Amino acid sequence: MSEKALIERMLKQLTHSEDQLNGPFECDAELIRQGDRVLGISIDEFSPEEDMFTLDEPVRLGSNLVAATISDLWAAGVEPAYFIHSVCLSNTENEPFIDEFMAGVNSALQRVGAFLIGGDTGRSQTFRYTGVAFGNVPSGSKPLTRIVPVESQRLWVTGSLGDMNMAALNRQAMPDIEIRQAEAQLIREHGTSCIDTSGGFIDSLWTLSELNPSLRFRVAADRLPVSSRVLQFCAVAGVPVAASLLGGAGEYELLFTTPAE
Repeated sequence: MSEKALIERMLKQLTHSEDQLNGPFECDAELIRQGDRVLGISIDEFSPEEDMFTLDEPVRLGSNLVAATISDLWAAGVEPAYFIHSVCLSNTENEPFIDEFMAGVNSALQRVGAFLIGGDTGRSQTFRYTGVAFGNVPSGSKPLTRIVPVESQRLWVTGSLGDMNMAALNRQAMPDIEIRQAEAQLIREHGTSCIDTSGGFIDSLWTLSELNPSLRFRVAADRLPVSSRVLQFCAVAGVPVAASLLGGAGEYELLFTTPAE
């Protein structure tokens, strides 16, 4: 059963809140009306098996997990404010690992201007992590969703693509997930829709296409900002560059639209 089918099955047993502004799959975060403000909430669970996050660089791991969780808020036009996490450790993660990991978590939160206010810990056979981020849509701004206006739009992405898939393919350490705080502010001002590439570029583009069936998405392959490291690898390995965009190890860049003009 696919993730989408699983969620749809779960939703059959639930009642939708009148305060929730987004429908299923329509936004990277959940948007809740609170008086004259809009609260955005996002939760993500990560594991090395599913998300290819390697554990050999704990500082980078902590920073990347925060950035990956908060990326959903940025894609929704939400300003991150608070963070909660659940850290499930195996017997191989020792005290130095925990210290370095939390240093990475704190470093990313400080760059974003958000605060860890609580959480939970546990033990399991493998390392697992769940992040919860929330904040408000700034006053005077509107939240962003994955629903694209029917007028002609341009499609943009905040950074290079394919490097996470290449690292997963070669079983290399994960690259840095960029902190896109400044870009998110610009997208709030000028963007008309947004999604992050947490499942890879093609997966995100496919999601937009499914949610906007009346629109056609046209991408010029030679204009895609594929990572220079990916281009070098593909040239040496004889792998088509487009293949680096098909995998599910996402870069957590922001894929967004603006009016064509």
